[in-house]
Amino acid sequence: MTIKATGKEFNDFYNDPAFWRKHGENVEGTWHEDEELFINGELVWDYDYTQIQETDSVEIRGGCVFNPVGVKEVSFEGYFKRWRRLQTTELFVVTTPKDKSDAIKAAVRAAGGVVG
Repeated sequence: MTIKATGKEFNDFYNDPAFWRKHGENVEGTWHEDEELFINGELVWDYDYTQIQETDSVEIRGGCVFNPVGVKEVSFEGYFKRWRRLQTTELFVVTTPKDKSDAIKAAVRAAGGVVG
């Protein structure tokens, strides 16, 4: 199964210390292997995930997370989905006709959302 996310959402997940333990003295860190990551539709290998831009389109396929927080072992996709379910906000991209964008932005703000 493929999980789709924005670069912003992926970065928030990948930098969440509640999900990624750092390796330290007497502590084994959390790491991942074998996932396929598509950035803007292109499969990337050995990619520096810190280079993902907030506006990038990210697709996650497969992979395995070792020493995850709160579970024994899980797929990279499953770990992301677990993280996403725990979030109190949702990020999404909207495409709208230009003549309707002000009304849509106003509706988002009126509902308590933030327009970036």
